[in-house]
Amino acid sequence: MSLFFSSPIDGIRSIFVSRSDKAYTSACILFVSVFLVYFVGTYLAIPERLKDYLDLELMDFIKVGLLPTVFMLFATLLTFAIKSGSGKPEFKTELLTGGLCGIPMAVFFIFLFALRFFAEEKFGELFQNPQDLQDLGTFMVVFLLFIFLMLVNVVQQSLKASGSKDAIAWYASPLVVLLSFYFTNKFVVAIF
Repeated sequence: MSLFFSSPIDGIRSIFVSRSDKAYTSACILFVSVFLVYFVGTYLAIPERLKDYLDLELMDFIKVGLLPTVFMLFATLLTFAIKSGSGKPEFKTELLTGGLCGIPMAVFFIFLFALRFFAEEKFGELFQNPQDLQDLGTFMVVFLLFIFLMLVNVVQQSLKASGSKDAIAWYASPLVVLLSFYFTNKFVVAIF
């Protein structure tokens, strides 16, 4: 996984090109890991006084853990559909695309988790100085854009590794990410 960060283009593509028999296992580990990061992280991030006030139950934390997992599954399904038109993909190995999409999702949550603990004092002062709130909002927009681009890169390298044309990979990748967010939202609203 160090290739994911150290070589964001060639490293990710090489992960897809040199898929081994362990691709399915690696994908499952990534799915479970991201679920646990969101599930446990949400539990740890909410102060005890708010847990009692909000009357949160175990199922609420499971729902939060399912959000990125559902997104990863939709990313898998959409890339599988695109690759089906140009080749013969295996669904088990396509789960690796969704699994790797979980890495930016986990990075996003870990960042929010760290922000909650390390900047807790600053949050109390945000409402006193609107400029600080605007600066934090600007930083969050830039950070979210960065996470979005990481997700697009994963899908794009997956499509390129399967032999898709550059134009298809270029235009389909952001569409896959946006549609995955859209379908995740619809799924969560319908189920929960």
